Parts: sequence; C-alpha cells; structure tokens
Amino acid sequence: MAEGHSMTVADVVAEVLAGEAGDFLREAVALVARELMEAEISAEIGAARGEVSAERTTYRNGYRPRGWETRVGELELAIPRARSGPAGASRRSSRSCWRRMSMVSLHARSTGWSSSSACRG
Repeated sequence: MAEGHSMTVADVVAEVLAGEAGDFLREAVALVARELMEAEISAEIGAARGEVSAERTTYRNGYRPRGWETRVGELELAIPRARSGPAGASRRSSRSCWRRMSMVSLHARSTGWSSSSACRG
C-alpha cells in the first residue's frame, strides 16, 4: 500500500544526488500528487496533520489506496479521508482533486512532454 511509502522532498533530492533514484520523474509526480491531496484535506478539515485548531471541522480517517495511470507509469497513491462532515464531503473533495490532477496530466500531454524523451541520457 502507498501509505507506508512516504518520502519528503529532501528524501527525493537526496536519492537523485546519490544516484539511487530508479525513476525520478515517477517519484516527483507521486510527491506532487501527495502534497496536493494533503493540502486539500488540511484545508477541508481546517487544520494540518497533527495540528490543534479551533477552526477544525472534522478529523482525518486514514487513507484509501488508489491506482493512477500516468505517462510516467502507474502510481499507487494513498487518498486521505475525513472522519465526518456533510454526507459525501470527503468523496466530493477527492473527486475535485482527481479532476485537478487530470488537468495536470492533460497539460503535460498538450505540451508534448513525454517521460521517455526526458529520461534519455
């Protein structure tokens, strides 16, 4: 499951500098997607992970795995869930996030960028 595999930006950069990054682009896309989802769930909840806040509207309720097919390969993402709130709020939030991520993917396609041309030495 993707939940146990969480890298920070510093971890990704350190692996690239050490030459240990198997697929830098794939890790970078997964990192950006994870950070976007974390920012969105934090905004929905009203508090960052582990933060105590008077503006908090609900709590986190773990993650659910989801595969995402991209041009850099299939990524196994961990989608954050909210514990309570209006019925379906968490589901609507993940749908809007996927719409935004799809737009990112479409933009990459429309610019002609491809992972195979970027990885040539």
